[in-house]
Amino acid sequence: MEKDRKSFEKELFEKYISEGYWRQETQWDRLAAQAERLPDKLAVTDDERSLTFSELLNRSKAYAAYFLSMGLKKGDAVIVQHLNAVSFVEMLYACYAVGLLIHPMLMSYRETEITGVIEKLKPSLYISADNYMGFDYAALAKKCIAESDPGLKLLTVSEFEKIDLSGYDLDSMTYEAPVFTDSSIIVSSSGSTGIPKLIDRTHANYIHCQMTCAKSIDMTENDIEFIPMPLMHCWNLCGPGLVGSLSEGCTVVLSKYNTPDEIMRLIDKYKVTVVALVPALIQACIEYRKYDESEDISSLRVIQAGGSICSPELVSEAMDSLGCVVQQIYGMSEGFVSATKLDDELETIVTTQGYPVSEGSEMKLVDADGNEVAEGETGELLVRGPSVVTEYYMNPEANARSFTDDLFYCTGDEAVLVQNGRIRILGRVVELINRCGEKITPSEVEEMLMKIVTVKEAAVVGKKDSALGQRICAYVTAEDSSLDLAAVRRKLSEMGLASFKLPDRFEILSEMPHTGVNKINKKLLSQKEDRV
Repeated sequence: MEKDRKSFEKELFEKYISEGYWRQETQWDRLAAQAERLPDKLAVTDDERSLTFSELLNRSKAYAAYFLSMGLKKGDAVIVQHLNAVSFVEMLYACYAVGLLIHPMLMSYRETEITGVIEKLKPSLYISADNYMGFDYAALAKKCIAESDPGLKLLTVSEFEKIDLSGYDLDSMTYEAPVFTDSSIIVSSSGSTGIPKLIDRTHANYIHCQMTCAKSIDMTENDIEFIPMPLMHCWNLCGPGLVGSLSEGCTVVLSKYNTPDEIMRLIDKYKVTVVALVPALIQACIEYRKYDESEDISSLRVIQAGGSICSPELVSEAMDSLGCVVQQIYGMSEGFVSATKLDDELETIVTTQGYPVSEGSEMKLVDADGNEVAEGETGELLVRGPSVVTEYYMNPEANARSFTDDLFYCTGDEAVLVQNGRIRILGRVVELINRCGEKITPSEVEEMLMKIVTVKEAAVVGKKDSALGQRICAYVTAEDSSLDLAAVRRKLSEMGLASFKLPDRFEILSEMPHTGVNKINKKLLSQKEDRV
């Protein structure tokens, strides 16, 4: 069967090349082309440092030479846990230049996730932020390295930024250059349990995703793309995000802080035209504008709304309050993206997630037995296409669960096709909690709760929340009746659970509700009225 899958994969890849979906160029080629065409144009700024296209190209080349001087070579993995900063962009393109396999690590990851990634990816270099919002990331990196790979090289961001580049000349060095079918980046899958599922995106696959996302918003080099959400998320890198926008010759504005006041300030200052936000941030911006309209945001033409389903009411209110078009985005790190069109009717924008942005995408809806459902019926959405991966990185168990024999990816989302084939996402087939666009697997949090010595049973469910999308609600039976939310969050954090997975609500029950077969009745818990 494995040989059949590989043969099928080979046929798919040949099709994507022959039909022009996969361009025979790399991410580095695309930056170099813009640096030649627009050398003096502002490429990227984080409101503290700014680089033109030629400066970004040349500094990235020097950093690439520095990486080679450390003994790194094409195919070696580099973990980066960093903020939205110009120095991250330099790291990214330095890796692209010489074929290093960069893995952007979420800032919210802690020991459990980081040590798992190190053991799975076996990186040659770990670049870590120093401190942010009072948290010592450098100390975290050192601890994780000591536990999982004591020989792993560590470079803090402050050390990286102090490197004297004058002695590093990539053009004088001999190295194997990347090609379009090579791996370009390793990203994390949403909804991973414990150790994140890793996804290998080739240059061709990733570029196709960026280009089709850029086309879906009619992006030109005159656009100013603003990224206030973490660059470590795939969407903010390629939807079109950082890399897709730079590849189109656009200026990219980064922000370390995604507060409404900072978002409005930077839209005004840089005359931003495109920004991607999760629904909770859109709502926060709307509320902010009710009390302060001093910033001029008239340059804004598109808000891309994604990460979780945006309600019709919120879409309508955003378009009225913020004075721009909202594009509903549905996508995943595995590569599939669908979106509404900018000229769609309001009803279409507020009630659907549009069409696949790639004409090469294939979709089907299936029932619980894997049989395709009739037109108009709901089913799990399965997808395949030139931007969709066909396997997880070194994870045969996850591959068996998530990919069909003919290499369709099983999204786990229930959907229906409406309005001549547009997608409407109805919710999750599985239990994932979607909190501010972050996907949390309840069983992982439950396992961690059970490690608290007095806890006897634990159940975690997601409940609707106007600000978060869904909040994480934890219920336990426990011997220690003094346990409260603050104590539980502290204990789970000390165990190494990522901050975005910590419960928002916590309650001790005298007994847990069970089904007839003695399973915890999560349906009842999800309907339970929480104590304030």
